[in-house]
Amino acid sequence: MKIIENIEKLIMATVDGKIKWKKRNPTTFLWESETSDGQRVNTIIQKIKLKETNELYFILWDTDNKKPILELAYTKSDKQTQTLLKKLYENASGSNLFMGDVFSDILRDL
Repeated sequence: MKIIENIEKLIMATVDGKIKWKKRNPTTFLWESETSDGQRVNTIIQKIKLKETNELYFILWDTDNKKPILELAYTKSDKQTQTLLKKLYENASGSNLFMGDVFSDILRDL
């Protein structure tokens, strides 16, 4: 499968509640998983504030060998990948859920 298709699948699984992201710090979210052959892999989505902008990083981390399998940076990606990384971060961080809850709450009496 292509990287784009896998990120889309990751977003859908997050939206569907099949993936539970752990908050490592206020801007870093981690999903711990395992391959079919037992290799432990951490999926990380992280926002880093730079001087004039924010950078998103997506990392698949081989936990056993302590090295990256895949690294994507928002500013070094094409537009489609940028859109998906932003959507993944919003869903992994729960900001979409929070905004939806707040939005529903303020409209409750209408």
